[in-house]
Amino acid sequence: MVSRTIHTIVRDWFLLGVCLLLCLAYFFGFVNRATVDLSIDVEKRTYFRVYWAEEGEEFSASANSRVLVSPGKHHYRFYLTNLGHIDRLRIDPHDYPGESVIHQLTLSQKGWQPIRFVGQKSGSALKPNNQVGDFSLDADGLLTRSIGKDPNYIWKPHFIAEPFGWPGELVRLLIFFGVIYLAGTMARNLIVEKHYVPLYLAAAVGLILVMAVISKQDVHPDEYVHIKAASYYVDNWLPPEVDSEEIRHTYSRYGVSRLNGFEIYYFFAGKFGTLIESLKIPDYMTFRLFNVLLFSTILLISLGYRNSRMMMAVLLVSPQLWYVFSYCNSDAFALFAATIAGWQVVDKNSLFNRYLSDRGGINRLLTPLILGLMAGLLLMIKKNYYPFALFLLIVVLYGIWLNRENSSFRTALIKLFVICLIGISLPIVKVGLDYFVNGVDRNDKIAAMQEELAEPMFNPATELAKRHVYLSMKERGVTLAKMIHVHRWFEKSFRSGFGVYGYMTVSATHVLYDLMRWLIIALVCFVVVSVLVWGSWSDRLTMLGALGISAALIGASFHHSWTADFQAQGRYLFPIALLIGVAAAQAERAIGQRIFCVLLSLMFFVSSYSFIVVGLQHIPMAAG
Repeated sequence: MVSRTIHTIVRDWFLLGVCLLLCLAYFFGFVNRATVDLSIDVEKRTYFRVYWAEEGEEFSASANSRVLVSPGKHHYRFYLTNLGHIDRLRIDPHDYPGESVIHQLTLSQKGWQPIRFVGQKSGSALKPNNQVGDFSLDADGLLTRSIGKDPNYIWKPHFIAEPFGWPGELVRLLIFFGVIYLAGTMARNLIVEKHYVPLYLAAAVGLILVMAVISKQDVHPDEYVHIKAASYYVDNWLPPEVDSEEIRHTYSRYGVSRLNGFEIYYFFAGKFGTLIESLKIPDYMTFRLFNVLLFSTILLISLGYRNSRMMMAVLLVSPQLWYVFSYCNSDAFALFAATIAGWQVVDKNSLFNRYLSDRGGINRLLTPLILGLMAGLLLMIKKNYYPFALFLLIVVLYGIWLNRENSSFRTALIKLFVICLIGISLPIVKVGLDYFVNGVDRNDKIAAMQEELAEPMFNPATELAKRHVYLSMKERGVTLAKMIHVHRWFEKSFRSGFGVYGYMTVSATHVLYDLMRWLIIALVCFVVVSVLVWGSWSDRLTMLGALGISAALIGASFHHSWTADFQAQGRYLFPIALLIGVAAAQAERAIGQRIFCVLLSLMFFVSSYSFIVVGLQHIPMAAG
């Protein structure tokens, strides 16, 4: 019995290592850090920040924690660093000209006596530092009237050590270790067939549905223009006249209507609204449910087709990927269509691969038609997915070329040509209908409408000096260095790709973003290195191609922000996840599944925390 137990432990070295790492993360991430309990009244939504510095050091942006505070809500809790590393604190109560009142501020950590900041005595070491016009400190707390957007105080509290209570903490850690080990042992079989992927996708569907139901209308990026565009197709089949009064309300402040583009999303969303109009659901909720249905379809595919799961796994790495499915927008459909296309390419038993290899299909005529229409959708989604469509075509052609000695080589090329021909015909029909309705001067009409309806700050006819400062930044003389270091394009793009909600107004602490940053770097590096080291030459070339196109996408997005409109939004870089997903799925055998499962699971759990604690908790809610 003892020898069998030892053998089991030795066999489970990997699981034991994971348990140890998670226990260490729990200890240093939660137990050995200070907790801040805050009670505050503010006039506006703002961030309450606490900076810390060690003796002899200056305050820095990398050493601070913040929490989003709002009028009507008074109590908050967040984390700092280890109190043993703190010499002094800088407290920023709000970031607007106006008032705030800190009623209570308590710092507590195991092994230290709690520090409570209430009243005059405890605040005697507090010194106003910057932009504090007036302040008063009494039994009710600290009242601050600021003269700028960055009022702050320097506080040097006196920390007193006390017994840590190691016996109780060690017992807690042992129980935590045992629970993780037991859960890992019971979940061992989930790794073999990647059963954890549909399990996590199902949880994501639940979170998406909650966000769709509880959030107010138009508290998400540009949702109002998406809703207006989709609503047009509830009652119409043909594209609209661009200068028609019927769609005038669909134009944004840029003087652009989503109905003037060639994306097919609005047609499908509108027809879904027609299909369920008897349910009498508000338009905005109808279109949100359409996007929830899209993500649910991905879940169903992962349940039914095991070979799809490596491709679908990329949708678990960021809460932002789920967020776009919770409100009305065309990014969700683009992500859906691209994911389905990627699955068809990487799954050797998919309809697409069975058709190319003469292993059957639905029907000799129906199969190429279905596949052609699916290919056509990739040309009728957001333009940032076009490089992904090109990448898939290259991967397919390369796969056919590798089998050029096969007798079906020429047949496969002909079938691929037929699929592409049908696919190209779909956007051609859409473009043809647009010009049929609007005439050959369609583009001139669009330009005229933009000049007429765009707000002055966003109107191309307005002189550059009077347009919005984020337009044509290169022309204004903004350098690349300033784009990176001052406007922080890369950091903003990363954060908005990993959990920024609402109109870029609901974001997490830098600690959470740093955690997600290191986890995604670890996951991507593990996958890439595994493929480059243990994959075949074909796998390596595919991965290098995916990385190259990813770099080009980042460069194109950066260039657009610099030369046209500063849009540091991570959703524009979502195709990168799919590019790496295709390359990883092609080389699945080269990737260690246990390590992949652990890293992906950690990314999923942190993403879920962000979605629930940051997104759902702070998004404005619909009236009950």
